[in-house]
Amino acid sequence: MDSKKQSTDTNRQLAPSEESIMTIVRTINENGLAQIAQFLSDNTAREFTLENDRAALHAWAADAEYQMGEGNPACIEISAVASIHGRAQEFEISAEGIDTETVNDE
Repeated sequence: MDSKKQSTDTNRQLAPSEESIMTIVRTINENGLAQIAQFLSDNTAREFTLENDRAALHAWAADAEYQMGEGNPACIEISAVASIHGRAQEFEISAEGIDTETVNDE
């Protein structure tokens, strides 16, 4: 599945417009998937790669997209059990890892 096409209705926010209702759609792009892979590789017991773990990375990206849809930053969190550091860790995807598109709902 193309990461730019990946979105859910929970990841939509209304944008003000005089003529019509516009929706802002934010999705995690390839850069964001690479950021997630690096974070997971650095903080869990296994290495994640875009080539071998695309489905898992898209699942993590879906979590970040859900957070954005709720009005939060694009964040993912690993549990203390999964972390090599023994504590829960949160990671925020940078702006370069997020695509923003405005869609006319009419």
